[in-house]
Amino acid sequence: MAGAKTYRMAIRNAVRGLWRGYLSYEQFFSIMLLATEQGITEAAYTGARNCGIIPSELDYIQQRAILNMVLREQQWINGFAEAIEQSEKLTPMFKRADIWIGRFEGARDEMMLLTCDGAVRLKWIAPKGECPSCAKLDGQVRTVEYWRMVGVSPREHDNKLLACGGWKCHCTRIITDEPLSKGKFPSLP
Repeated sequence: MAGAKTYRMAIRNAVRGLWRGYLSYEQFFSIMLLATEQGITEAAYTGARNCGIIPSELDYIQQRAILNMVLREQQWINGFAEAIEQSEKLTPMFKRADIWIGRFEGARDEMMLLTCDGAVRLKWIAPKGECPSCAKLDGQVRTVEYWRMVGVSPREHDNKLLACGGWKCHCTRIITDEPLSKGKFPSLP
């Protein structure tokens, strides 16, 4: 996944550059604007391609959704820059950058919900040690339509349905041909 690696590298380099004083605030801001626009757009295109839709086939609503994803990320750049400039250590800023980097997968997942046929099956994958909500969702196989209905998505900022809030989430969903999960949807802590 070259797009995710490029996005990660651009964000981490910008963080390092601002923290070390190699970049001015304005340069950092410009780099982050470009990185989020290109990275989130590429992630959304990847999600659409996973569902058999090429970027030129996206309709107005889907294109608008990509723009909204990009703008949602860009609204946080100023606060991130201020935190980097005030930080005495680089490591905590890289941890914060990982939240930004995680939105690549979140945007891919969001676009799959918008472009996949409602009957397509998506499986929730939660790494070990995730929040209690994500642990309950691990391995759940539901249709795109069902995931849309319950409104829970990994790596989505301010997701009140997840104990991790979504913004600290490391989960993802993948297209699968596994059988649908039986029984009720798990109650989330």
